[in-house]
Amino acid sequence: MPSYRYSLAFTGHAAAAKALTHTPSYTKPTFDLLSSIFKLIVREEVYSYWVQKGDCAPFFLTTYCENHNTSMCDLNEQWHGKNAINCPDPVYFGNIMYSAHLAHIGTLVRLFAPTPEAAEEVLKFTLGNTEYTLDSLLQRLVLQAEDQKGQLGGGITCELANVYPSCQSHLHASLRLLSTLDSSNENRYSAIRKTWQDYLLTENIAKGWDTPAGSTPFGERLFEIAQQTPRHINIPDFGIPIGCASHDVWVLAYLRSWTLESYVDSPNPEHVLERGRELLKNHVGWKDGQLQDERCKVLAGEENWDVASAMFPVVEAAVQDWDFEKSR
Repeated sequence: MPSYRYSLAFTGHAAAAKALTHTPSYTKPTFDLLSSIFKLIVREEVYSYWVQKGDCAPFFLTTYCENHNTSMCDLNEQWHGKNAINCPDPVYFGNIMYSAHLAHIGTLVRLFAPTPEAAEEVLKFTLGNTEYTLDSLLQRLVLQAEDQKGQLGGGITCELANVYPSCQSHLHASLRLLSTLDSSNENRYSAIRKTWQDYLLTENIAKGWDTPAGSTPFGERLFEIAQQTPRHINIPDFGIPIGCASHDVWVLAYLRSWTLESYVDSPNPEHVLERGRELLKNHVGWKDGQLQDERCKVLAGEENWDVASAMFPVVEAAVQDWDFEKSR
C-alpha cells in the first residue's frame, strides 16, 4: 500500500470538488468518504516505506540503502541527528510526500464535517509511536517550513534531500483552507505561505519562462526539483533533472488552491498558470494522448506519464475558470 497515499488523496480531492460543485447542500456522503480515506491513509501499511530497511528513494540512494540495509528514516537520522527525526514517526521531519497529503485530506474532513466534534473524532491518529491530531500535524509542518524559510522558501523535503514543489502545494492548500474556515488563521499562516509563493514564482521557476511562445522549450522544466544539503558522506551529489512535465502539471493543477491574492514580490499566479498551460499544451512529448516526457521517466518511471496526462485537463479547467471569473 505505500503508493496508495496518492490514489487515496486524489480520490478525496475529486470527491470534495464534485460535492461542492454539484451537491453543496448534501455533504454527508462526502464527509463519510473523506473520513474513510483519512483512516486508510494513517494505516501503517501506507507509510511503512519510510522505515523499510533496504528501500530508499530517489533512485540515486537505492544502492546505498540496499547495501547497508538502511531506511529513509535511518538515513535522515544520520544526516540530521536522532532527536531531529523521531523514527519511526513518518511526519515528524521531512517526508512531505506523505504528511502534506494527510494534512490536505484532514482539512477536507474538517470542512465537510457536520459538527466540529464529528471532525475531531476522525482526526485523532497514531503514526509510529506518536499520537497526533490534525492541528498537531500542521504544527509540525509549519514549524519545519518556518525553520527552513531561509533555504528554498521553506520547502520541506519529500524524498531525502529533495524538495518537490508539487508536494508543498498540499501543505499550503491546507493552510489556505484552514484560514478560510477560521479567519484567525489568516495572519497566522500568511507569512509562510507568502515566503513559499515568492520563492516558487521567482527563484524556483525556470528563467525565461515568460518569453514569447515557441522561443524556448521550457515545457518540461518549468519548476525545479531542488536539492537540500547535507549529503551523506558516502553518497556523491547527483544532479537530478531540473524538472519534468508531470511535475509541472501537478504544480500548476493545484496553483489556484493555495496562492495568495497579494503577489507584489512575485509574478501573478494567473499569468504563470496560463503560460504553463501554453507550454505544456505544445510540449513535444505528446504522443497518442499521453505526455511522454523522458525526464519524468528518469526520475520515477513511465507511470509519471499517466500523471501528466490525467492532470493536464485540470490545468486547462483552472485557466478557463480564472478566465470566467474575470469576465463576470
